[in-house]
Amino acid sequence: MAAFTRRAILCVATALALPLALTACSKRSDETTVKAETAAPSGSAPGQHLILSVSEGLQAPKELLGTLLVQQGAGTSVELPWVQSVKREAPSGFEHLAVLAFADGASLEAWRSVHATQLVAPLSLKQAQVLTKSAANASGSASAMFKISYYSLVAPVPKFQEWVDGYLTKYLEAQRSKGILTSYVMYLEDRGRALLVLEYPDAATEQSAEPIKEKLSEELAASDPVYAQLMPLKEELRTTQSWTLAVPVTQTGS
Repeated sequence: MAAFTRRAILCVATALALPLALTACSKRSDETTVKAETAAPSGSAPGQHLILSVSEGLQAPKELLGTLLVQQGAGTSVELPWVQSVKREAPSGFEHLAVLAFADGASLEAWRSVHATQLVAPLSLKQAQVLTKSAANASGSASAMFKISYYSLVAPVPKFQEWVDGYLTKYLEAQRSKGILTSYVMYLEDRGRALLVLEYPDAATEQSAEPIKEKLSEELAASDPVYAQLMPLKEELRTTQSWTLAVPVTQTGS
């Protein structure tokens, strides 16, 4: 009788434990699913990004360029300090340009609130996501030379992101490793226009870079079949709207 009682107790305990175990497994599975769904997509950086620009031919007030990026607030950082286009031919895409990064939407809205009186014409604001980015932000060096291009996409964003991951990032990272680029980043504005910002250490490096870049690309194509396959597709995925060289505002005396 005692043995039967022990067996009965054991059966009851097992029956009670099984649903609990299944519930725990289900909870872990749900947590994993949530994490997977909320993970940042390939090529993107967390947080919010805001592109600040003044259109070509217009001049921003000096106090705007001097103060707008100084009072950043919590959760705010400068990814690109103010630069000014120095291209002699139109279109250059902008007169002045800067980019801010925010930890989240709340930080962005707090910054907007603080600077509400300054966020007026001729200043334009565009929210954006990052498609690819170097580990470091723009250096802010007075000797830096930037090449900045706007593109319109003629392919779906996922297809364009595939090209960015498989070709562009590898190409830019190879340049950075060789000391050609100090930093790089490509943004995608909410309305689908891409902005590529390349920072060279100085003007001399930018001017002499092409032969080195061509060699790097050839080496990548020879060793990376994905890179080689995607390399010729850029003209099928985007068209160039504008490009310009730009220098930090401190160089221009603005």
